[in-house]
Parts: sequence; structure tokens; C-alpha cells
Amino acid sequence: MIYAAILVYCTMDLKQCQVVAHQVLHPTEESCLQGLGIGYGLYEKQGYTIPLYKCVVIKEDVKNG
Repeated sequence: MIYAAILVYCTMDLKQCQVVAHQVLHPTEESCLQGLGIGYGLYEKQGYTIPLYKCVVIKEDVKNG
């Protein structure tokens, strides 16, 4: 499967929010979650709150037969 890391960061009062997706797709859920952790920390250090973060499957394995 291929995963996309998606994160929503907002001002502390939740009046302004942005949705961001990591530019690199992840081949495993584990690497996607690691990427989310890095992004979460970066936005949190800048004073934002992160109400949503998620790894989304964008391509499932195709099985023959």
C-alpha cells in the first residue's frame, strides 16, 4: 500500500486552520506515522494546535487472481 500523511494545524483558538499533506508518499504505514510525528512536532513548536493527523491509504496493493 501507499500512504499519504495528512495533518491539520490551527491557531490555538481554532479560528484559522490549514490542511497539509507531506510531499513524499510513504510505502509503509510505519514510515507515514513517523513523518506525521515529525510534522506534528514542527507545527507544535511554532505554537499551533493539531486537531487532526492521519495516514491515508491512497493506493492499495493489487493482487492477481
